[in-house]
Amino acid sequence: MARKRFIRQILPAFLLITFLSLLLNLLLVSRTVKESEFRQSEAELASRAALFRAAIAPSIAGDPGTLQARCKQLGAESSTRITVIAPDGRVLADSDEEPAQMDNHASRPEVAEALLGRVGKSVRFSYTLNGRMMYLAIPEREAGGYVIRVAFPLTDMDVTLSALYRQL
Repeated sequence: MARKRFIRQILPAFLLITFLSLLLNLLLVSRTVKESEFRQSEAELASRAALFRAAIAPSIAGDPGTLQARCKQLGAESSTRITVIAPDGRVLADSDEEPAQMDNHASRPEVAEALLGRVGKSVRFSYTLNGRMMYLAIPEREAGGYVIRVAFPLTDMDVTLSALYRQL
């Protein structure tokens, strides 16, 4: 009799501790996976930016239409948004939009960082593309100080993380 009463008293506390430890474990695993996905995406964007810099460099000094066409081609082939930005923040070319219709990008966090000579990174909502995007901007000092910004949507990452959360 005393044993049953003891089990009834300790069982709720045991279940609560078990539930809380599982919840904490879920939070830590999901955070680790999310951070890993972000690091992998940043590394991939950095690689793409370096490749695009080499591919775009010959078109910078030439005709703006050629630069725009090259960005569109590279963007379509790689499923990446590519934006070439002048030192004053003016958009010279973009793979998804017409540069003449775009705002000055000097105040965008990743571009502002790149204009200072450092690699700029940002994750934010894009009203132009209507979704969460990861941006990475790299400076190009040799050809007049322009910036190459690359981006891709985080929808694939969000879907992967949602599936992981459901499974866990």
